Amino acid sequence: MKLEKCRRCGGEMKQYTHEGRNIIGVPGYISCCYCMRCGNQVEAFDPDPIKAEKKAAGYCNRGIYDLKKS
Repeated sequence: MKLEKCRRCGGEMKQYTHEGRNIIGVPGYISCCYCMRCGNQVEAFDPDPIKAEKKAAGYCNRGIYDLKKS
């Protein structure tokens, strides 16, 4: 899924996915989209890696970010 530019600063967004666990310990995949310029990021979890990537990209493209790193 194509990532739009960061809604806060206009920087380039990157995405990566890795194995992990959710907050209650269920194994699956965590996908993270983050801005190369300002550090805004959003993560999504799903047992299926493709679905995790689509969720994170969808949140990112709508401007829903988890936190801003300084």
